[in-house]
Amino acid sequence: MGAVGCPEPRAYSCHRLSELEDRRSRVRIRIDLTDVVDGELLDGTMRVRGQLPGDYEPFETRMRLEFHDEADARTRLEVRQWLPEHLVSPTENGWSEAFSKLDAVLAA
Repeated sequence: MGAVGCPEPRAYSCHRLSELEDRRSRVRIRIDLTDVVDGELLDGTMRVRGQLPGDYEPFETRMRLEFHDEADARTRLEVRQWLPEHLVSPTENGWSEAFSKLDAVLAA
């Protein structure tokens, strides 16, 4: 997976992902940030293109990540995405899996 970009308005990050189970799948993700507040907010548009796994078509979504200071030097992350209805459930499953993996890494 490769990435380029910097955290400033109109910055972007591009990722190329390969599914291990299906070598034909090639996913390109581009995130264009439109609003950045250091340590507080990332807001922008994510475009998903390429040969997506399963029957999924390329799509575009707005994303907003907000970081909130909490007690005991903790940070609460709020993730919001605006998606077509047919992508809501698989996206929720993907976020759940990603955060479960993050929890395992942080607990180790």
